Amino acid sequence: MRCFIVGRGRLGTTLASALADVGVDVALSSHEDVPASPLGHGDAVFLTVPDAAIAAVAARVRQWPSVAPYHLVHCAGVLGTDVLGRGGYVPVAIHPFQTIEQGAPAAALRGIPWGVSGSAQAVEWARTIVDTLNGTAIVIPDTEASRARYHATAVLACNMVQTYLRAAQMLAIEQGIDAATLLGPIVHTTVEQALRAMQGGRNVPLTGPVVRGDAATIERHLESLPPELAAIHRLGIEATMLVLGNETP
Repeated sequence: MRCFIVGRGRLGTTLASALADVGVDVALSSHEDVPASPLGHGDAVFLTVPDAAIAAVAARVRQWPSVAPYHLVHCAGVLGTDVLGRGGYVPVAIHPFQTIEQGAPAAALRGIPWGVSGSAQAVEWARTIVDTLNGTAIVIPDTEASRARYHATAVLACNMVQTYLRAAQMLAIEQGIDAATLLGPIVHTTVEQALRAMQGGRNVPLTGPVVRGDAATIERHLESLPPELAAIHRLGIEATMLVLGNETP
């Protein structure tokens, strides 16, 4: 298999390493410097560029001369294949359900879920890519609403958790406490409990003063916090109440 990756950011460079490690012939370019031809790499073109740039870069790639159809792939979670346009290509969406740090090793993309969308042909091809990386292909309907809901799942599981951990870190630092020492054990236990519950088909456990209905403790929290952290805490309280009200038995 051969592929061309357009985009030298965190995902593009890590994906290039991961595919190269399993024997794929990979070429990599930045999205500001897309060449006029695929330089002989013709099985697939991956666009690992910012979401807002996908349509324009795809239009440039569609101008490449080719003797056989490409798989034209984007790796955005929230977008379907319509953004790639149509032409002599098989459009595919393949999104890694993982957070990728700058300089992440190839192993970061192995053994993870991937949200794939497209035609039946596109999905079957995407499965081969995911299987090569020892991952799990999760088929997402190729509609705007389905892709958005899928991507929101990732944001809740990763970005929102990071936001609240960052707020806890700020509060620990403000008190002169080493954040890693204070937060490490409780974060590990919380994640482990949540994973055990999900693996057993149970609701993620919710604990704390909101669950207990302890309004006095909640009020003490809010009164003790600086305004910006009190606002974050209040949103979390409201979110917990909403989740409690919508829990399935």
